[in-house]
Amino acid sequence: MRPLATAERTWTGDEGHITVAGSVLVADGTITAVGTRAELAESAI
Repeated sequence: MRPLATAERTWTGDEGHITVAGSVLVADGTITAVGTRAELAESAI
């Protein structure tokens, strides 16, 4: 099933950034996360 729409958003904070990508399926309209990535800032290590 092809997604109706895709979206990606990045939040940036003191501890680094989190990127969440998801797609809205046509069937039920729910958002399914297809990829989630969290990276720590070098200063936090």
